[in-house]
Amino acid sequence: MLRIATRITLPLVGLLLFSSPLNAQKIYQALQQGLSTIEKQQWIIAGEVKTLRGDPVSNARVHIHYPGEGLAENNLEANIQGKYSATLELDAQAYKTLTVTVSADKEGFFSARETANFTKKGETFPIDLVMLPLKQDDAGIPLDPLLAAFAPRYKGASPPELKTESARQDYSRGVDLFFAQRDYANAFPLLSTLAREYPQCVECKTVLGLVELQAGGLASAQREFAEAALLKLNPSDENRKVNAFITLGVLKGWSGEYAKAAGLLLQALTLAPQDPLALQELGRTLVNQKNWEAADEYLKKAVKSGASPEAHLLLCRAVLEEGDAEEADQEMRAYLGGRDIRNQPQPIRVLYTQVQSQLSLRAYGRVNSLVDQALPQLVQEYPDLAGITPAADQGPLIPILQRTGSNVEAFFRGFQNATSHERIEEEQIGKGGKVKRSLEQKFHYLLLTAPYQGGMSLDEYRTNQTGAVSAPSGLSDGFMLTAGFASASLVFHPAYQAGARFRLLGRANADGVACDVVAFAQDPEKAKMFGRFTSNSATALVLHQGIAWINPTDSHIFRLRTDLLQPLPKVRLQQETTEIHYSLVQFKEVPTPVSLPAQVIVTVQWKGRTFRNLHQYSDFKLFNTAVQEKRQALQPTSPAEPTAN
Repeated sequence: MLRIATRITLPLVGLLLFSSPLNAQKIYQALQQGLSTIEKQQWIIAGEVKTLRGDPVSNARVHIHYPGEGLAENNLEANIQGKYSATLELDAQAYKTLTVTVSADKEGFFSARETANFTKKGETFPIDLVMLPLKQDDAGIPLDPLLAAFAPRYKGASPPELKTESARQDYSRGVDLFFAQRDYANAFPLLSTLAREYPQCVECKTVLGLVELQAGGLASAQREFAEAALLKLNPSDENRKVNAFITLGVLKGWSGEYAKAAGLLLQALTLAPQDPLALQELGRTLVNQKNWEAADEYLKKAVKSGASPEAHLLLCRAVLEEGDAEEADQEMRAYLGGRDIRNQPQPIRVLYTQVQSQLSLRAYGRVNSLVDQALPQLVQEYPDLAGITPAADQGPLIPILQRTGSNVEAFFRGFQNATSHERIEEEQIGKGGKVKRSLEQKFHYLLLTAPYQGGMSLDEYRTNQTGAVSAPSGLSDGFMLTAGFASASLVFHPAYQAGARFRLLGRANADGVACDVVAFAQDPEKAKMFGRFTSNSATALVLHQGIAWINPTDSHIFRLRTDLLQPLPKVRLQQETTEIHYSLVQFKEVPTPVSLPAQVIVTVQWKGRTFRNLHQYSDFKLFNTAVQEKRQALQPTSPAEPTAN
């Protein structure tokens, strides 16, 4: 700067001697502008905000921090593709290099942050940020238990690459700061320096990756783990890379890429075949893939190798899916270790309830169901099957179940809140099938989606003419209350088909439509869905069997009949038959029609008395926003099974 000023000062004096004051001012301003341009340096800070799977996180708030007078900050918003870009104009002399920290936040996600060092003027490279959703689906090990599992592996160990005492002390201090104190801010510079100065140090890179993971730097963490896993070591040292492979597998599990996760965890096990964490996380991955038998095998190895108590919990789920409720109960008790189940998180309480329910269902024993009976006997018992053309074989059954299951899954996944008119006729039936007493009621029927862990369910509500939440009356007068029919088709949902046995009976007409007729019966050893029948004195779990008439043209269920799998003497329930007639409803706002119950007839024999309810639905409409705002005040009606009091 001094030499430049010297060269331009003398001509400037001459110009000023012979120029007007105005011209001199313009020359001076132009000179100052030129000098300013020389002194400024542009740094381009850009990248993408995305999920672990690589999907963009649109409109995330991005913050760029860099050293200035204190700490300067530049705020912007990522676009709909998750991309962001900013240009910093900084003093070229003050910023010969630049260190920036870019962070991102968005509602529903954990914050993410990455730090980048630009060592040359004008240097640029993308700074990508990876964000995790706040609500994980319990498909992977949470971060805190993962770090707790790794902590003992690094305590007191010193990587052989660290030849100086000061390097070994820095490593020990960084490990202690992070694992014992969770002080990643002070641990990071120590471990970052070691990883840079000793590029062959597997432990330095892996622990640095864990530090970055804790700080929200998933992209940098993945890079450190991958570099550690790819290091070329002596054959005797290869097992030092096992933690890097485990963490890479865990990250793939977090993103739902279970096949890749399994491959990485298997690589970890080739290095350390008895590693309890690798065995446990591979077992978890196989559970997520619904590969129950393999999950059972690896989780038992994990337990034997000293894995955490969660291995018992994962094994409980695997063996329950295999149909062994007794072993599942043993694994649940091993996990609890005497702790009260009521104090456990909801997912664990749900699994516990499933185990206990499966144990209760063993009372069913072997049932001679509709699936087992000869077709002539079924035709005699079910007149609606008259004229059926018997199926030549069961070959078409699997594709029928696949297509029907896809329809049912799409219905529950994409259903929008709806309302309709409902008319209910409640009847008491006397001898000879004559109606002794009846009661007619009308409601506004509301069918609302209710998200739950792993999917979507439907809740029913009824309101009167004024919009107040109501319910069918007549219980005190000896009538039966029934509800929950929109979820009856769940037995065909892909998630629940394994809990039932199916048989293609043939093809028959239903209201003029030639339908594929499929019999089904829930399996007491495998069913994951069941109802409850409650009376004053007792409650019993209810399993069903039934017949479905499926339209072969579009694979929608045209009619559905369900019956008790067997009578329930505990609650004195002899019969519960539900006959549902579906119709395709075309909403203006939805491009494809939706299959919804149009008429439902429920017949119940309880304590020697017979009840029959007829439900008719009409004028379906999508639920508008004004009504949805009242939803918090609503309480759902009775569960899917009739309730007697």
